[in-house]
Amino acid sequence: MGYVVFQTSSPPRRGSRRPLRNLVPRFRGDDGNGAFFTVGLLLLTVMVSGCATLPQPERPRAVDPHPLLTLERFHADQQRRLDRLHQWQVAGILEVTTDRGSRRLRTEIQGETAHRAKVTLFGLMQQVVGVLFADSEVIRMVDADKQQIVEVPANAAGLRHLIGIDLPPEELFESMIALANPEVEHEASPSAIWLTRLGERLILDPETGLIQERSGQTESGGSYRVIYEWPERQNDLSLPMPSRIQVTMQPGESQVHYTARQWRILDKPFATNWFSVLEHYAGFAVERPFQGTP
Repeated sequence: MGYVVFQTSSPPRRGSRRPLRNLVPRFRGDDGNGAFFTVGLLLLTVMVSGCATLPQPERPRAVDPHPLLTLERFHADQQRRLDRLHQWQVAGILEVTTDRGSRRLRTEIQGETAHRAKVTLFGLMQQVVGVLFADSEVIRMVDADKQQIVEVPANAAGLRHLIGIDLPPEELFESMIALANPEVEHEASPSAIWLTRLGERLILDPETGLIQERSGQTESGGSYRVIYEWPERQNDLSLPMPSRIQVTMQPGESQVHYTARQWRILDKPFATNWFSVLEHYAGFAVERPFQGTP
């Protein structure tokens, strides 16, 4: 099977997309050095587009004899995601490997497109050990053991404070559900390169238009590479959803694997208080480290 490569024509504004450095989840443990579960990464952490010069994908590139047809399929897939993923849910396993060791956690994630999400993390005894809530304004991280909520702005600085990722949460969840910017222009090339506007290189499956790989450069000078695996059969789903997402960060070769066990595309909206942290955890102390920061 061949692949189509899409590449950006010009780097995005610095700070506008995908600063994916340090995808290492921090945990509050007995050593006192951890912070909060890196939910962000979990998800996909699947990181999305970057800035400036992009790394060459390692996957071999075959010439696509029908690049315009591949592009048409890619656009159709992206439109279906926008139309169908108003409410979605996934259960799966997050595995993180860094120079600190490895972690494996069961997770449940509910989202409204990429604009709002709730991520629940479970411990070895299937108890809730952490919950992350994110919307367009704030990110709230719940530490169940310490009965504490940390609230930060919903931007790269806020997510970096919680989990060490310079990435707006909305872009993180876009990667989770395989959304990408569809604005591209064709550049005649034997390797079927397309130029996009947001600084990311995509490899597409020419038969389906699904994203197979995305790669780019982080603001800190490192790079990321995300590989998607798609199931041969989607069971009762009306839209293909990734079965596995692997993120590799350089330097350091930190790796994040997310294995989806069950996706659900929901027809009915979530309850109005589903994403309300303060209501669910009314007795928890709230810390706002960015309060008063201009």
